[in-house]
Amino acid sequence: IGLMPKLNYLYMYINKITSLPVTLGWSTTIRNIRMYQNQITTAGLPVNVCNNTKLRELHFYLNSISSFPDEYANCSQLQYFHFTSNLFTELPLWIFDLSLRELSFADNSITSIPNEISNLKHTLRKLWVNSNALGSIPEGIGELYELQLFYAYSCSLSVLPDVFGNLTKMTDFRVYSNQLTQLPDSITNMTKLTYFYAYYNQLTSLPEDVGKWENVK
Repeated sequence: IGLMPKLNYLYMYINKITSLPVTLGWSTTIRNIRMYQNQITTAGLPVNVCNNTKLRELHFYLNSISSFPDEYANCSQLQYFHFTSNLFTELPLWIFDLSLRELSFADNSITSIPNEISNLKHTLRKLWVNSNALGSIPEGIGELYELQLFYAYSCSLSVLPDVFGNLTKMTDFRVYSNQLTQLPDSITNMTKLTYFYAYYNQLTSLPEDVGKWENVK
């Protein structure tokens, strides 16, 4: 595979693949790898895949991966990183040193988000953390000034930090199926919101200024 001189997109999703060939790391042209819904494990990930400086997208959701090789920290041009529905229990800190536009680690067994997520403040547009037993969201989330989409439903959340009011570019915000008893007043600063889902919580009221949400459908 790595010797195919014009290969830009490698799509092998919905198969029974358990590992990727080492030769994949020889490629200098592949920009997008989509291997979702396979049976890939951590041992089946080649460590040299990030030797390719043109790699922009990695999609590994619905596999059996519990960690990524540390060498993946060298994926300096990676912008889209999706590993929903795997076996992760923690996040490697090097992820937050990349220049990601999209990050999805939903439906794993992750219990906390490092505050270092704030390192993605200038690039991250979309973030899926839903269906993890997080319990809380770090203050660093409030520094993701470019964030437009945030899904944190089914995360056992009982409170949201006030810093969400800093995310004024947010258009899609979903925190349903948690244990929230109130929403921070600052959340109404998200005046570009189009989609807001907070059902299946324990809310008794909404912030007074929700009228600012003129675009919510």
